Amino acid sequence: MKTRILISALVLLSCLSGCALQGYQGVMTGEYPAVMRIFDLTFGWKKALDERGVAIEGYARNTRYLIIRDLELRVALVAGDGREKARETFLFVPSELREGDAAPFSVTLKARPQGGDRLRFIYSYRFSEGDDHSKGDSWMGSFEVDALK
Repeated sequence: MKTRILISALVLLSCLSGCALQGYQGVMTGEYPAVMRIFDLTFGWKKALDERGVAIEGYARNTRYLIIRDLELRVALVAGDGREKARETFLFVPSELREGDAAPFSVTLKARPQGGDRLRFIYSYRFSEGDDHSKGDSWMGSFEVDALK
């Protein structure tokens, strides 16, 4: 009987500590020098130029709703004349972000930014404000920043 209880306790403990055993690291927001705070989300990111274009790594944090679902981010490199040079889409995993939670993203735009270019971030999601998780509305927002800063 004692052995069975001990084995059950060890199995339960290993299940509860799964993320710790796998070395899971939460989003380290201090690693991202660029930040955009909007009423519903906070985005942070950093850029790296290479021969293929510009790689953008970052995070999105839910700062408003009980749950955000199916968060999608589209990032485009836009020329000074409004012409889109490159665009990529990222679907966030996990598909649900509770208030205060953050999830990472990574996109590579296959064009190099030049003076006057902008990065356009367009995001969309579904959200729930109350306990009825089956209901919710959709939202889409956007912002732009200088591609070289």
